[in-house]
Order: sequence, then C-alpha cells, then structure tokens
Amino acid sequence: MLAARNFKAATNLLYQLRLGATDMALHHHYDPYSSDKTIFDVQQSIVESFSVRPPCDLDMHICSFSHLFTLTYGAGYYAYIWSDMLAADTAACFDTTDKAEWQRWGRRFRDSVLAKLGILEPMAVYKLFRGRVPQTDALLARYGLQ
Repeated sequence: MLAARNFKAATNLLYQLRLGATDMALHHHYDPYSSDKTIFDVQQSIVESFSVRPPCDLDMHICSFSHLFTLTYGAGYYAYIWSDMLAADTAACFDTTDKAEWQRWGRRFRDSVLAKLGILEPMAVYKLFRGRVPQTDALLARYGLQ
C-alpha cells in the first residue's frame, strides 16, 4: 500500500492543475460575447498544456465540470491545489526540524496564521509564519515527485 500511494501522482496533479487552469481561464480571461473561441476551444488549448498525450477532439468534459458553473464557486477550483500546497509547505517546517523546534513553529503558527488571518492579506500572514512565500517543493515531495 505504501509503495502504491503515489501511483499516477504526476498524472493526477496535472489533471487537477488542468481543471484549475480551465476554471481561471474561463472566469478571468474569457469573454463569450467578444471572443471568437468557444469554451471547448479554451478547454482544448489548456488540455494541450497539461496533458502528456494529445487531447481527444471529442472531449466534452467541460459540460460535466459542475464546479465551473455553480453560482458560488466560480474561479475557485484552483483552491484545491493551492490549499494542498500551503498544507504541504506548512507541514514541511515541522518535518524538517527536530522536535525541540516544534513548539516554536507551533507558536509562530498561532501568532501569525490563527491570530492574523482575516485581518491581514492571506499572503502577508503566510509570510509572517514561514518568513517567505509558499514553495512547491513540499507539495511535489508529498506526491512523491521530488
């Protein structure tokens, strides 16, 4: 089971990134009234960027991508990977230090993330906690890709 936990990790990560990119492209960059492209054209160009195989011309996955078309979730799909990256990067500060440092990191988390989130911009809060912007290294390690 442990050996198989990262089976197809890269493929699954690319798939999630593709869905997030599609969501962002359609909600932030696409205007159906002025564009000569359809949502299927947008999807195809994104699939080409995030797939290891050529896309299928008949792929209509976007029609069943319910997150994309709900009233309260537009442009929010990327949050799955973003939160996964933040969680992995946060856990890495505990994983890369000895137990004697855990209390210091715990206090730092409490005093920054738990105390300031909702008051300051989220990225500013994360920088207070980690002393830097989040990095993808820990996420890739979590997926067994590094």
